[in-house]
Amino acid sequence: MTTCNLWPRQGTTFLAEDGVTVISSVGASFELPLSDYTRNAFIRGDLVDEDPTGTGDAPVPFPPSRTVNVRSYGAKGDGATLDDAAVAAAITYAETAKCSIYFPPGTYRLANGPDLTGVQSVQFVGDSALATGAAGGSVIVIAAGAARGFKCTSAYGISFKNLSVYADAGFTGTLLDFNSPADTPGAYHQIVDCRLNIDGRTGTLIGTRNTFNCSASNVLLGYCDTAVQGPLNFSEFANSWTFRNCVNAFQAVKTCVYLNPGQGWSWVGCSFEGLEDNTANGIRVGSGFQASSLVIDACWFGDCAGGVWVRGAFSGLTATGNKFEAGTNTTKAFKLENATIGVTVKGNTFLNLAAAYDFEANGVYQVDCTGNDYPSCVAVSIGRPVSGQVDTTASLSIFAGAEIANYTRIRAKLTSGSQSIPNATITTLNNLTVNYDPNGNANNTQYIVPLTGYYQVNFRVELIQPAGYCESFLYANGLEVAYGTRVPVAGGSGSASSSYSDVMFFTAGDVLTLRTRQNSTVTATMFAAGMSIHYLSS
Repeated sequence: MTTCNLWPRQGTTFLAEDGVTVISSVGASFELPLSDYTRNAFIRGDLVDEDPTGTGDAPVPFPPSRTVNVRSYGAKGDGATLDDAAVAAAITYAETAKCSIYFPPGTYRLANGPDLTGVQSVQFVGDSALATGAAGGSVIVIAAGAARGFKCTSAYGISFKNLSVYADAGFTGTLLDFNSPADTPGAYHQIVDCRLNIDGRTGTLIGTRNTFNCSASNVLLGYCDTAVQGPLNFSEFANSWTFRNCVNAFQAVKTCVYLNPGQGWSWVGCSFEGLEDNTANGIRVGSGFQASSLVIDACWFGDCAGGVWVRGAFSGLTATGNKFEAGTNTTKAFKLENATIGVTVKGNTFLNLAAAYDFEANGVYQVDCTGNDYPSCVAVSIGRPVSGQVDTTASLSIFAGAEIANYTRIRAKLTSGSQSIPNATITTLNNLTVNYDPNGNANNTQYIVPLTGYYQVNFRVELIQPAGYCESFLYANGLEVAYGTRVPVAGGSGSASSSYSDVMFFTAGDVLTLRTRQNSTVTATMFAAGMSIHYLSS
């Protein structure tokens, strides 16, 4: 066992718990097991490193960061006992010692969240952020009738790390409540490697009103009404919040993920998924508000149908390197409302959307939405900004195409029994739905090429089958001209898919059909299929 010779300061009395023996004396050296100290021991007093002067009062403290174990104050962590008193006692000591409060694996139930008003530099640390009751997880659960969550009013430097913080169904407050008065704001809070959840979707996970310079990293935003709440009116603020590698769980949030962001908020590497009703509502600035200096970088938005990912009035909004997509062509990426000025959107991909941008009439200024990709979007934009530039149909990349002549999308999502696909037979798909065809070139079986030239072609087929793989083919005038990748069924049963994407040359009048083949040894059923054809140039 590793040991270290330590000296107590003159006149200091020590108390050791959890089985670690420390000599209570003045000026005498003793040995302390470091492993026990850092994980299990709670020590009141002041230790210093090996005394180089022989005075018994060496200047360098050891260890540099101390941790108090909440179980040393009587916390049970059994999921049934209320541990409020133990947690409050640990906070009282930790505030004075400026140390971390360690929650060993277990479920710590609280009648109310702790009141941390005015507290500074206290960290709540667990072993891992797992689901309630999971082996090895450090979980804090707040009761349904609690008057508050973790109340961090006017506090500085409150941190949560490696914890699951939950509230029972019926809790209507804010789980991590950093909200503060404007004249005594809070700051420097951190949430790292945590999971937050309110069963029943009845409250807010994080409150940010009148705070600044805070961050959340690697946080799973679980069940709630609103995940992160910003200012409620213009007299409040929330400045410089950074969200890195955070994700809202699919269909877990009821109303909005980030509501009313303040000034200088940024999202880096975050994932946004559909709400409880499967619609998009990722970042929303409420009516009458304006968010400023926001950055969205390298994020993913998807798994939704309908709604808008980023909506409101903005003064300074930059979005770069993101992917916005949806399962249907009913979702919009941006809805830019009146009083928006200074928007830059570059290097993003917009996939399967109704539109990348929806500009409110006569109220959006100084926009630069260029250099992006728009595969399978119905439109690049709805409306136009008063000033600035937006990608147009004439300047789209070869993978784009939106509301231009001679552009068609044919797709289907079929239920069991819609079209059966026999084994080992190339079969033409004949139950497709024409999704967007301004020139009338398509029906449920084929597409007739209107102009001679180059086209961006994308197609995909997915079959429900017990085994094997499926293939996809594009035929022109009865001859195979493109072959999709072959992907086998995962796990022995389920669905197999095949897809293709490339630029192809066709002659006016060519008849295109989408076909598939599977080798499961039995008849399979088509689950979904789609094809899009974008005219590029002659």
